[in-house]
Amino acid sequence: MSQMQFQMPDHGGHRSVQAEQSHHGRFEMRTLVISDIHSNLQALEAVLAAAPQYDVVWNLGDIVGYGANPNEVVELARNLNGIVVRGNHDRLCSGAMQLGEYLNFNGLALLAAGWTQDVLIKKNVKWLSKLHHGPIRPLGPQVLCVHGAPKYEDLRDVP
Repeated sequence: MSQMQFQMPDHGGHRSVQAEQSHHGRFEMRTLVISDIHSNLQALEAVLAAAPQYDVVWNLGDIVGYGANPNEVVELARNLNGIVVRGNHDRLCSGAMQLGEYLNFNGLALLAAGWTQDVLIKKNVKWLSKLHHGPIRPLGPQVLCVHGAPKYEDLRDVP
């Protein structure tokens, strides 16, 4: 069986991910796709514990918001060393947009975002503020990683 190296976009540039050639002749890379964690540390830990073996993580955003553990979730998400697309809650909680600037957030979301902004440590705010808004194409034109919609990360419904 042969192997191939893929250059995956990462926050520090690119990193290599190895894929193995299957008996069908295709190169396969086991990808764990996660999204909408919303500061829920227990749920993220449960997903990671239950996930089958994977080669790379693609996090499609909304790492923070609502839940009680934004710093712990950001630390864990950062240490997964995968692709991370910025979600609308990540953008709001990092200060990249102001609380009153986004009209589609409901009252609970705005309250949670304000609390999250208050408890996030500077290192985590900085990391969230530098996330790519997407789309990210980790394997070229055949795969598109986004939060919301390809052209607008805040869009929740795609027609």
